[in-house]
Amino acid sequence: MEQSVDVAAAIGAEIVNLSLAMPTLPSPDRPPLLGRDVPEMEYQRSAELVADLAQHAREAGVKISLELHDDGLLDSAELCLQFLNRIEAPNVGVNPDLGNICRGPRPLPDWETTLELLAPRTNCWHVKNYRSGNPVPLWDGDIDYGRAFAIMKRAGFEGWVSIENYLGDVQESQKESLEYVKRLAAAPTVLSG
Repeated sequence: MEQSVDVAAAIGAEIVNLSLAMPTLPSPDRPPLLGRDVPEMEYQRSAELVADLAQHAREAGVKISLELHDDGLLDSAELCLQFLNRIEAPNVGVNPDLGNICRGPRPLPDWETTLELLAPRTNCWHVKNYRSGNPVPLWDGDIDYGRAFAIMKRAGFEGWVSIENYLGDVQESQKESLEYVKRLAAAPTVLSG
């Protein structure tokens, strides 16, 4: 990971995104890993490694973003925040990639509360959407991105938004998604309830 930080610094990239998830998808032979099931010793070792990486990144002028991700160490807002508090690195934030926790097979989580908890600590944001575990356009899934953008704006987020897309003609779909995100980013912040 130090090399990723060095490359980011060399090309002027502000942030390196880090996922502490399993490298392969769950299967019948390998059930999903839940963050709450990670032994304290592994959690502590991961925190130490990320803290060391954060120091290297700080010296290089780079930020680290820890991705909210199913099937891994940081699969809930609470675990993300605990991890951030444990490493105490000002150049480390979170990437609240809601699509990762809303793609099944588990019941749909409370993505709004997750985002409200993580928004103040967010330094980059991946957006994608699913309906019943299947990829769909951003505007047509289980996550209401109009509401999500309002939550992020209310928290003062002004960072990078990365659109992830797994649909048909990716280039055309990305263009449509970009226009949608631009409209949401320009919309006034209105939240009720």
